[in-house]
Amino acid sequence: MARLVLMLRVVMLVLAAGVVAGRLTGVDSWVLDAATPLAYGCVVLLLALRVWFVRTQRLVWAAFGLGLCSSIAGTVYAAVNNVADVRDSTWADVGWLGFFPFAFAGLLLLLSDRVPSRRTALDGTITGLGGAAVFSAIVLDGLIGVTTADGIVTLAYPVADAVLFGTLAAQWALGFWSGLTSTMIMGGISLSIMADTVYAATDGRVPLPAGLIDVLYLGGIMLLGLAAWRQPGPVRPDHDRDPYRVAIWLAGGALTVLLVASQTPLSEFTVILAGLTLVAGMARMGITVRELEAVGRERYREARRDALTGLANRRAVLERLDRLGRRPVALMLLDLDRFKQVNDVHGHQAGDDLLVQVAARLAEVSRAGTLVGRLGGDEFVLVVEDDDVGPEAVAAIARRVRDRLRDTYRLTGTDGPVTAGIDVSIGITIRDDANPEALLHDADLAMYQAKRAGGGHVLHMPGQPVAPALPPTARESLLDR
Repeated sequence: MARLVLMLRVVMLVLAAGVVAGRLTGVDSWVLDAATPLAYGCVVLLLALRVWFVRTQRLVWAAFGLGLCSSIAGTVYAAVNNVADVRDSTWADVGWLGFFPFAFAGLLLLLSDRVPSRRTALDGTITGLGGAAVFSAIVLDGLIGVTTADGIVTLAYPVADAVLFGTLAAQWALGFWSGLTSTMIMGGISLSIMADTVYAATDGRVPLPAGLIDVLYLGGIMLLGLAAWRQPGPVRPDHDRDPYRVAIWLAGGALTVLLVASQTPLSEFTVILAGLTLVAGMARMGITVRELEAVGRERYREARRDALTGLANRRAVLERLDRLGRRPVALMLLDLDRFKQVNDVHGHQAGDDLLVQVAARLAEVSRAGTLVGRLGGDEFVLVVEDDDVGPEAVAAIARRVRDRLRDTYRLTGTDGPVTAGIDVSIGITIRDDANPEALLHDADLAMYQAKRAGGGHVLHMPGQPVAPALPPTARESLLDR
């Protein structure tokens, strides 16, 4: 199979080189007329073999192959009519125009398995519509100068070229021209678009080098034939090219087209493309706004979440207390006893495991509506909001919390799985106003009294005197830590 493919490539290139040399030097011979469809035939055979023997991207190459067959049929029909001196080119136009829907389908199939998200697909759509609108305004309205009175065939070629150009622009914006195979495919179709554009724009009014149009068509088809049997390799989109940025530029181009249309008559096709581009652009802007809002909300949550345990962090706790105002609230400050020993003996991984499990147990035993947070290190906090909160209720919560936290923990230590046990000292304060500094200060004092007593919980009410045996650090507010 490799030898057959190589032989077809060599024959194709030899025939193409002969046709190009003959056309550019102005040679008019039946040999060249026969060599052109033969070269095209080699390309079709290469594509047919590619579809038959290679499973990947079969539909892509089948679409390109069918498009080339249609184009070749049109060329053969035109050549036969030329020899017979027949001026009817209707069926030739049908064959040549048949290339476009198949080429368009091939490009979409090539793109379909490479678009990572709907957002990227919308970026490609904006780019494609905007590119087609700009192409249509420059070529269809500017260079060719068509009007709505022109025939369907006259309009069909530049309109089809505009759609293909937009599709190529989308592929480029999405970064899928980075591989040689993709570049050859895009280059081949670009040469066909260029040939159509030059032919339609000049239409015999501007002298061109002999056979230039035929050479452009032939070069485009040869590139497709050469690309068919190349190993595609992994697609590596160009991450330096932002498809959204390209889409915005082309949406701006579409807006310019609409502004020009308000002063200068443009074809309906151009105006429709520009309008669709702006509609897609507004949809993309809406998506962008929602994404930014989601990112903002996530960053807000992350800034108020403890990275290790997922609980509320110090900032979130203080903000929650500040929002409560003068509502009655109970604050319970927890400090883990023997946590340092676990950390020192079994390693920091065991300490982190312990903190995570403590956080889970606190969330498990807390009442609905209670804020569970971690202030840092091995200090945790519970904010109990209840109009009926009182000493007996918070004491019951403290006993339930202590009983749950004193259960055995299974941890991952430096030498493997270990079990460990801890105790907890809980400082509680109840106030009729949720003043963050006062709450944390009173709970801090109570927690150190509980720690001095060897664990358990201590309730410190506003105005209650401080025990004289407390260490100096116990009188510092947690806000200063």
